[in-house]
Amino acid sequence: MHAAFLIHYRNTAAPRATALERKINLLGAYCDCEVLMNAVRPAGAATARLLDDAADIVCHGVRRGCIQPCDQWLMRRGVQWGGGQFRRRSA
Repeated sequence: MHAAFLIHYRNTAAPRATALERKINLLGAYCDCEVLMNAVRPAGAATARLLDDAADIVCHGVRRGCIQPCDQWLMRRGVQWGGGQFRRRSA
């Protein structure tokens, strides 16, 4: 499987994040669809509604080129980061 959209994002928005694909794989995402199913999820109902409506989600709180999720998303804590639970970025 291949995460083409994830690789495109990395190449355009965060080209220095060379470990992104490996980190996402450690979180259980091996293709683009699994990124939203296994690695990250919306932080609240408002973000989920924006996803359902295919609307743009504006992220604040992270610098451009960063691969950390913004406050709109929760990242699953995985092998590298411990646990397996979804946590806020600051946790």
